[in-house]
Amino acid sequence: MSTFQKTLSKNKLIVALFVTLLAFGVYKDALFLMAAPMYLGLIASAYYVGSKISDYTINAFYSWSIKWTVFIFSLIFTGLYMEAAFIPAMLLYILINSTINPMMFASKRELTT
Repeated sequence: MSTFQKTLSKNKLIVALFVTLLAFGVYKDALFLMAAPMYLGLIASAYYVGSKISDYTINAFYSWSIKWTVFIFSLIFTGLYMEAAFIPAMLLYILINSTINPMMFASKRELTT
């Protein structure tokens, strides 16, 4: 997880945008305070499971597919239960998807090329 912390410390703009989107989403719907950490948890746990896959190709395919599957289902959930916070949620999910790299959760010696 140190790579994730390095990414955040280098990119103060990303952190500021994340906090702004989180605050705006909570302003629109208080349940958003629960949705953003749940999305982060789902992505992190999916990437952690993917890091256990030893083949690099299968790992990359798994990580890409699970990232967008979680994204779509999270947007459906947000659209159904938090309509007012849909746009901030979508922007926050896109920010998370583009910031967090699945290889952050995989150690170099576990992957084979």
